[in-house]
Parts: sequence; C-alpha cells; structure tokens
Amino acid sequence: MKYFSIDRLWSYIGASILGFFEPISALIGWMLIFILSDMATGIYAAYCKSEKITSHKMQRTVVKFLMYGG
Repeated sequence: MKYFSIDRLWSYIGASILGFFEPISALIGWMLIFILSDMATGIYAAYCKSEKITSHKMQRTVVKFLMYGG
C-alpha cells in the first residue's frame, strides 16, 4: 500500500533544486578559474615590470567576481 511520506517529498524537492542549479555551478567554477588566472597573470606582469602589488589593485578581482557572478 502506497502512502504519502514527507521525507520522500523533501528528497524529491531537494533533488529537483540540485538538478536545476547543477549546470550553473559548473559555469561558476569555470568563471572562478578564469578570474583567478587573470589575477595570477596580472601579478606576474606587475612583478616583471617591478610595480607594486597593492590591495587596491587586488580589489578589482573581487569586483570582477561580483559583477560577473551577479
């Protein structure tokens, strides 16, 4: 005899939400990789030019992540 189970309902809801957002998490991961590689190449370029690496310049990485991710 089948009966309604709240635990089964919550597992279905959770799986549906996870399945809906799963492709987005892969894109966010790639975006994070590209932003961090941009930051690393910027630090390397500043090192090669003997420029100072300041927190003000590093703040742009956070702004990029928030703007691209938002």
